[in-house]
Amino acid sequence: MSDITNVVVAVAAAITAVSAVITAGIAIYGLSTWRKEMSGKARFQIARKLMVEAIRVREGFSWVRFPITASEEAIGRPKAQ
Repeated sequence: MSDITNVVVAVAAAITAVSAVITAGIAIYGLSTWRKEMSGKARFQIARKLMVEAIRVREGFSWVRFPITASEEAIGRPKAQ
């Protein structure tokens, strides 16, 4: 009877060891995926902020380059020849 008990204990220990290795592998894979996701999210947020600022600059230039001028603006300018 002690031989069967030893075999059962050895098999249980082997199953526990294999389970630990599989769990560690899954954890490493999950952390790697999470790291890639966080990196992608950070890149997206930076790109979004850059795009928002580019739009603000574009809108600023469109306001500065307004095509209509007031008649008073040309009073002190020299005439073109």
